[in-house]
Amino acid sequence: DIGLLFERSKKGLLFSRETKKIVGPKIEALEKQKGFQRILKFLEILNDLANAEDYNVLNADGFAFETTPQDSAKIDIIYKHINNNFQNHISLDEIADKASMTVPAFCRYFKKATGRTFTKLVNEYRIVHATKLLSESKMSITDVCYECGFNNFSHFNKLFKEITGKSASKYRSEMKQIIQ
Repeated sequence: DIGLLFERSKKGLLFSRETKKIVGPKIEALEKQKGFQRILKFLEILNDLANAEDYNVLNADGFAFETTPQDSAKIDIIYKHINNNFQNHISLDEIADKASMTVPAFCRYFKKATGRTFTKLVNEYRIVHATKLLSESKMSITDVCYECGFNNFSHFNKLFKEITGKSASKYRSEMKQIIQ
């Protein structure tokens, strides 16, 4: 079911080599298709991915960010600020000001809108970015820690394990085995 694929993909999916060998050429061929044929080919690709069972969820605890339409404009401003500044310290004063709210009002609003505290969401965002760097770069784990906005390596390790269920080094070695 393609709907289920979209739901799973919110947490990030990594497909096996076999699926990539099947779907990859279809994605490349998609560029040459026109109109209705292109839509059909795209749906075929989505169907192949939806029916594939050989995938890993990259972020099992998921950084899914969903809001209601009435919250989306304000949350969008907040989310863009996190996206552009997560590598630096973001104070509650700073983000509350961006949202045109007092700090207590912002904290209540944000928790109600997202189900998380602001600090928890920023830390989750940073860890998701760290998982990307660990699987795609050769940076040392210490460098990944600081690149993602953490200024304390032991705090990074603790949060990484808390959010992903494994240490950063174990995560990296598992990803290398999957990708190869």
